[in-house]
Amino acid sequence: MVTHALEVRHMVTNRLIEESQNPDPRIRIRALELLGKHSDVGLFTERSEVTITHQSTDELKARLRAKLQRLVQKSDSPPNEVEIGTM
Repeated sequence: MVTHALEVRHMVTNRLIEESQNPDPRIRIRALELLGKHSDVGLFTERSEVTITHQSTDELKARLRAKLQRLVQKSDSPPNEVEIGTM
């Protein structure tokens, strides 16, 4: 099966190369587009970049403490809504 898939891949690639010489510009551009999308070429592959900022354990602890402190301060402030009494 792998050999067959590889043969089909080569056949399609070769056919697209032939079609890229077609006198009709629509066919030629489409063949070039498909060749560019080919995984071996990868011209039109969407890529994204991920930036990871590494922090030490102490830095993470400090950030968490600061965030918790802000949350505690918010909860100590008077509520904005009227509390409903118990029945």
